[in-house]
This record gives sequence, structure tokens and C-alpha cells, in this order.
Amino acid sequence: MNLYTNHSDRELVAVLAQCEKLTYEAQLNLSEELSRRNAAVDTSNLVRQISDTEQAISEFAYLKDLGFKYNEDASSGRIEIRRTFYAQLFDIVSVTLGTLFFAIGLVYFWLLMAVFFGDNEFTMSKLVRYGLMILLGLVGFKMLSGIHRFLDYRHFRLVRTGDTIELNHNPKAKERQYALTDITSEVESDELILKVGEIEVIRGSISNLIQKKTIEELVSKMKTNK
Repeated sequence: MNLYTNHSDRELVAVLAQCEKLTYEAQLNLSEELSRRNAAVDTSNLVRQISDTEQAISEFAYLKDLGFKYNEDASSGRIEIRRTFYAQLFDIVSVTLGTLFFAIGLVYFWLLMAVFFGDNEFTMSKLVRYGLMILLGLVGFKMLSGIHRFLDYRHFRLVRTGDTIELNHNPKAKERQYALTDITSEVESDELILKVGEIEVIRGSISNLIQKKTIEELVSKMKTNK
């Protein structure tokens, strides 16, 4: 559904003046609505904004937002996808904080048990404080899932050379080779997943048009050997 269908012409002009502040999807909606109404306004800035974003998508500039970096050898056509340093650092920080929060939550869980079954004196302030710390521990436990991502992607490398795809995803497994047809995309819930064979490689949000188009463009690029 177009975001600007119910806007007046004057409102559209006001939005157009601030188009650089809009999301990519909102810019597309605005351009579509102005075109539908045959509005006599200068849309050159809007067109340039959209064009710049689409150029960046085609060059995989937004792939880093998904935690990966793209490299291509123009002469040989060799493509290599790796995990970014910052994504790996984020996983390490997430696991470290998750461990700390989980440990704090355990300590306060035992303190709470002592309130009901031990010698720890009961007060409402203690109950609230302990409850909040236990919730923090649960958050930390969820953050610990990052350790699987860190270990799986520690030596991650996805390479296309000619008609062959090479994937190193699990450090304990040998690098495996696939055909170009093994590169696919699959929708799961609200995410678009790039897969190599049955292995999930990259996830992006379908509601985020830039992420969605980036994955679709990458699948197309990896499957096309020119």
C-alpha cells in the first residue's frame, strides 16, 4: 500500500522537499504517487536519491549491515563473501555480556530462593530488585545464542569461481563445493534467507526493502557466471 495515497498535493510537495530524510521504500512510494498524479513538480532530487540507493544495492554496499563484506575480481569474475570484523566483534561482545548478565541472574535467583526458603530477610524492595536482575539474566541467556553464530562464522568464506561455489561455514568441516544452482533464497516468517544447498548463510528482513533487495541481488549475482 502506498504511504501517500491520502496525502494532499500540498502535503506531497512538503514531503518532496524533505525526500532525503525518507527511507528508500518511502521514496519509492512518493515517486509512484507523484507520477500517478502527474504532479508538475521538480523530482530530480528524489530520482537521484533513489538512483544512488539502487546503485549502492547493486554494488552490495549495504551487505555490511547484514554482517558481511563483498569482494569481486573484475578480471576473473571471482566473488568472495566474508564476515565483517565488526560483525565478529559484535558476536564476541554479545557473548561476553550475555555470560555476565546470565551469571548475575543466577546469583540473584539463589538470593531470591533464600528469601523464601532461607535466612534472607523478605522486603518488597528486595523482591523487585531480585526480579529485575533475574530478568537481566534471562536476557543474557538469550544473548548467549551469539556463541553459535560466532563459532559457525569464525572461518566463514563463500566463493564463486566460474561455475563452482565453495563454502567454508563450519570450522570443523572441510570446504564444500556446490553448483551455481545450489544458491537459493527462501522466505521464513518475516526473513529472506540466502542458502547454499541446505545451509543458511545470510538472513535479512523482508520488511526492510534494502536488505531484501540486497539478498535478491546477491543471489542473482552469484548464480550468473559472466
